[in-house]
Amino acid sequence: MNRLHAARLLAMLLCIAMLTAFAACSGGDAAVDVPAESGGDVGETTDAETGTTALASDVPDKTYDGAELVFLHYDGDDKIIRYYSELCSHEANAEVMNDAVYERTIRLEDKYDVVLTEELKPRNDVRGAIINAVNAGETRWDAIVPPFVDAANLTVSGAYLVDLNTVPYIDLSKPWWDSRVAGDMSFAGRTYSAIGALNTWTDSHTYAVVFNKELDKDYSVGTYDLVRDNKWTLDTFEEIITKVVSDIDGNGVMDENDRYGACSEYFNFLSHMTGCGVNLTAHNDEGIPEYRISQRFYDAAEKIYSVMRSGGCLFAEDYSSKYSDPWTDVLRKGFRANNALYYVGGIEQLIIFRDFETEIGLLPVPKLDEAQEDYSHTFSTWWATITVIPVTSSRLELTGAMLEAMNADSYYTDAVSYFDVLLQYKAMRDQDSYDMLQIIRKTRTMDLENAFGFLGARNIYTDALKKRDDSGIASSIASKLDAATAKLNQTMEIFK
Repeated sequence: MNRLHAARLLAMLLCIAMLTAFAACSGGDAAVDVPAESGGDVGETTDAETGTTALASDVPDKTYDGAELVFLHYDGDDKIIRYYSELCSHEANAEVMNDAVYERTIRLEDKYDVVLTEELKPRNDVRGAIINAVNAGETRWDAIVPPFVDAANLTVSGAYLVDLNTVPYIDLSKPWWDSRVAGDMSFAGRTYSAIGALNTWTDSHTYAVVFNKELDKDYSVGTYDLVRDNKWTLDTFEEIITKVVSDIDGNGVMDENDRYGACSEYFNFLSHMTGCGVNLTAHNDEGIPEYRISQRFYDAAEKIYSVMRSGGCLFAEDYSSKYSDPWTDVLRKGFRANNALYYVGGIEQLIIFRDFETEIGLLPVPKLDEAQEDYSHTFSTWWATITVIPVTSSRLELTGAMLEAMNADSYYTDAVSYFDVLLQYKAMRDQDSYDMLQIIRKTRTMDLENAFGFLGARNIYTDALKKRDDSGIASSIASKLDAATAKLNQTMEIFK
């Protein structure tokens, strides 16, 4: 076995462990073991080399006479993170992700006698294009993979998207769908958008913590052990990041040239709130979402503010007037200079730091306290993608069959390739980081408030950090709650 094959096999095996855990979380009806080449046979398939069994989709083994399935997707325009298509490719180029998608495309096109086609529009033009197409009755696009925020906005209207539960062959309980997020985004049992295994851009834009292993060792932190011992909490996080702070240049002023415990941004108030297991909304017994603001929310908000304004964090927004891109010129520059122990942000940081000589690792977002049962994670509503079907889609049987087959196939192929990409870099060469990745991936959720913003919580958090005063969080939430509840109820009337 050569080194390349060995590395890929390791990636596969480690990913399988993650996927198996995810299947259990998602309510899948069989454990996942190995990549399957069937791309959608009924029942189960057995890998000839290992003898292990893989769950297959319920898509029938039939052909569609060369039918063209047309997707609308946004142009990623990112040579580092979104440099490949999640949906289809008709040309190999030796890039791992592109070639994985290419192989999946050819495999499914041959199997089902279809043609998979992708149309691209600039990111900011996708929602308008969908609205215009539906209003005009155009049937050009069978399915759409928009930015998450666009899908959320279109869902609220109740006029543009198909309930995925009504689409033939789509089974959101299968492990290749993120059933937890699908449930979070449901309205009275209706689900208009879902994240599947093919949405690897969403994996990249899931929030987590990247850390500098050398600094972790220098300061005798041992963060991996803290996670496993259930001591990776906000209190512990605050204690660590304040201990690391140092005026490197000795000028008596803490600025972007000094050492901090963490690089962060104001938006991470939201990711920390999710990390505390706190959602502002929940579904009642009838599947109706409603605002539920507990004392735990206020406790978490107070603690998160304390951590983020402890002096241990370097914030991009604090330097937005000095740098056009403070995320690159301040946060990532400081992290590369070994001037931060932690980087709180999307998993894509692992790829962005691919050429970093210092060993780095991956961690979940800290819990509120040790009493919290599970870690919890969210993702960028701006950059993450999600799958929807416009109401003008005229071939739901074909569309449902191909979406189910594509995600089932991706579950065993693209997902492995994606994590193989991470394996290429120093970040993911250790079993510990894969263990952390399992935790992150299987505990992803989406608070409806984060998706729709009826309450404006994001602005409330950001305002508190800007003003360096959290006294207004509780009063602002209280003053806006009735109006937010009315907006949510008004939305539900549409679905009734």
